[in-house]
Amino acid sequence: MSSAPPAASRPEAPARSSSRPDPSDDPLSVIANRIRVVVDQSPVPVSAGHLAAKLKQDYPEALENWNGCGTFRAFFRSLKLSRLEWLSGSGGRILDPVRHEVPDSSPTDEPDSPWAGASAMFSVVRDVCMLTAAPLLAPHEMQLVLTLLADDLQKHSFELSASTARVCNRCLAREGLRMRLRDVAFLLRGMQLNGHVFGQGHDDFATLASRLVNQVLFLCEREQRVLDEAGVALIRRWIGGDAAG
Repeated sequence: MSSAPPAASRPEAPARSSSRPDPSDDPLSVIANRIRVVVDQSPVPVSAGHLAAKLKQDYPEALENWNGCGTFRAFFRSLKLSRLEWLSGSGGRILDPVRHEVPDSSPTDEPDSPWAGASAMFSVVRDVCMLTAAPLLAPHEMQLVLTLLADDLQKHSFELSASTARVCNRCLAREGLRMRLRDVAFLLRGMQLNGHVFGQGHDDFATLASRLVNQVLFLCEREQRVLDEAGVALIRRWIGGDAAG
C-alpha cells in the first residue's frame, strides 16, 4: 500500500481567488451561504421549519414560492449544497453528517438524497471522514470533482488556489453543485501528499482517483484505523466509481 510523504496531511484552505464568484451577484448564493453558516454554527441538526421562516422573512422576493420549487425541502435540494443533508420527521432537519449525530433514519433513507440507497458505503465513508477530516462528499460529487479537475488540467497549469476555484466554478456551472473551496483544496493537497505531481502527463481520472484513495487509506492507518477488504473496496468505489475496479 502506498504511503504518503512525511508532511502535514490535513491541507489548509487556499487563499481567496479572484476567479471565485462574488456571492453578492447571485441572491441564491447568498441564501445558500446563509444556510451553510447556520448549520456550521449549530451544535445540533437545524430545524428546517425555523430556518425556512427566517429565510422567508429576510429574503421575501427571492423566495417567492421558494424560487418556483413550491416547498422549502425542494428549494434546499435545488441548491445542491455539498455535505449538507435533509432528514425527515419533526418538520425536517438539516445537518452535516460529520459534525452532527445521525439518527437511525439516515440520509440514505431519503429518496432525494445523493446518498439514497448507499447505506453500507455511507456508514464506512462517514466514519473515515470523521477520523481523517476528509470531506464527506456523495459519490457522484466526488467523481464530478475529479472529472472536472482532470479536464481542467488539460487546459491550465496547476496552481492550488486557481485550480480549486476553477473546479468549484465548473461544478456550479455544470450541475448546480455548490462545492466548498476548502473541500476541493483538501482533495488536491491529498493527491500531492501521496506523491502526485500535477502537470506531468498523468492527470487522468483513474490516476487522480488512485492517488486520492491511497491518501485516504494512509490517513486511516495513521489514525490506527485499518479497513478490511470490504471497507477498502467501498472507499475505492466512493472515490473512483466504476473506474475503481
